[in-house]
Amino acid sequence: ESFFTEEDLKDKRILVVGTLYTSEGQVKMKATHIEIVGESTILKRKNEWEKQFEDIIKNKESQRDYRRNNSPVSYQNIALISSEHAQGCIDFINFMKLKNISTVLYETHMQNKNTVSEIIKQIETINEEEKYDLICIVRGGGNWKDLFCYNSPQLAQTIIDSKIDIGTAIGHTDNCLLCDQVADIVFATPTEAAKRIVSDFYSVQKQ
Repeated sequence: ESFFTEEDLKDKRILVVGTLYTSEGQVKMKATHIEIVGESTILKRKNEWEKQFEDIIKNKESQRDYRRNNSPVSYQNIALISSEHAQGCIDFINFMKLKNISTVLYETHMQNKNTVSEIIKQIETINEEEKYDLICIVRGGGNWKDLFCYNSPQLAQTIIDSKIDIGTAIGHTDNCLLCDQVADIVFATPTEAAKRIVSDFYSVQKQ
């Protein structure tokens, strides 16, 4: 008899053979055979996209390391891409207001079928306006399915093509999204993003 841990089954395609039955108003299954048959189709797609941007990802990692180990960059005019009702967005804006750093919200749905196209459009619009020195894409956590759209190669390419630096604060640090890997700055949370921007701003002002 074979037993698998949760880690064994993570990101895998699984074949389950068994008998369906009802109990307490629910449909359940008594499994007689469980077999790992391959890699998750979604994970395979993500890995293919990461391969497509491999050289750029390495370059962005080097740039982020350099920034961490050298003088911070001072951003004074922030364009925020988020949903106005999201708590992360509210926290970010409130913190920036307290510190008198200009922040303008570009409203976007952060979880529906149009999320990627809306974010891409806002990034392009902000670049055309040429009024900002940082774009922040902000949304709270979610499961892998909610966040999978942020692995879009079209979104990654738009972030790469942006003339304005882009920072991301999406999901959790262990999600390892493609949009994070090609961003200029990666923040753990929206609040951490606001605090780091403010901290770097005042550090540069004192120099």
